[in-house]
Amino acid sequence: MRRIGVFICHCGLNIAGTVDVEAVAEALRHDPQVAYATTYKYMCSQPGQDLIRQAIAEQNLDGVVVAACSPAMHETTFRKASASAGLNPYRCEIANIREQCSWVHQNEPAEATLKATEIVRTMVAKTARDEPLHPLSMPITRRALVLGGGLAGLQAALDIADAGYPVVLVERSDHLGGKLAELSGIYLNFRGGPELLAEKVRGVREHRLIQIHLETELASLEGYIGNFRARLKPAGAPDDAAGEPLEIGAVVVATGFDLFPMRLLGEYGAGRYPDVVSGLDFERMLAQPDGLRRPSDGKEPKEVVFV
Repeated sequence: MRRIGVFICHCGLNIAGTVDVEAVAEALRHDPQVAYATTYKYMCSQPGQDLIRQAIAEQNLDGVVVAACSPAMHETTFRKASASAGLNPYRCEIANIREQCSWVHQNEPAEATLKATEIVRTMVAKTARDEPLHPLSMPITRRALVLGGGLAGLQAALDIADAGYPVVLVERSDHLGGKLAELSGIYLNFRGGPELLAEKVRGVREHRLIQIHLETELASLEGYIGNFRARLKPAGAPDDAAGEPLEIGAVVVATGFDLFPMRLLGEYGAGRYPDVVSGLDFERMLAQPDGLRRPSDGKEPKEVVFV
């Protein structure tokens, strides 16, 4: 028979203002798997954690259930407290009776109390079947592969390299910059896009930890997080043209986007009329030295319509 301790948090009035926490504790004391059950105003506080540690030692507990807020808030806190008292941290479970009970049943205290009791009983049953776990560790490759040389890929490569890790940056085209390089003008955070892009490209090219592969694609990737093996090939070449595998620890996919096919926009005249162009084509036209000209006859348009 397990000896599980149940610790019910008032969370000020967040829980105790709706749920009768003392009634929940009393109900759990009758569970055959529960050796100890108590309440405290703020279980996550230092005195609350000390209460858990003391009970583990004095009651010879082999499992802990903390009925409180979401495990996203304090699961780590309570598991560390349990571990410091000699209990395997993975035998500490959290029963969420705040977000999933008291907060959503504020006008139904009796029902909320019953629900809280069942939530805690569920976690007691789970804890009774818990086994001690021990974290595993293994060596990892401390090098990243960034796919895509647009603004996102450039920034990712710089961030990783500035943190001290080698980066392999792969770009399918013959230049860095991606779609941003095709825009006639844009402002990002009140900075000119072309100037910002040039700064990023220069930073990547000059960084000692960044290796750039232009006109290159990923041929294959195998392995698992921390230890991948990537093979690169010339852009457009068959996979059997790939080179030797690279040891990679992490992959950032920043491959950008493709425009919606113009051929599928026939209702707007795309594909039938040369003056119906995509947004990127329009940007290229704006960047021409002689200004905006119609593709059909090279003349300056009188009107421009955006769809």
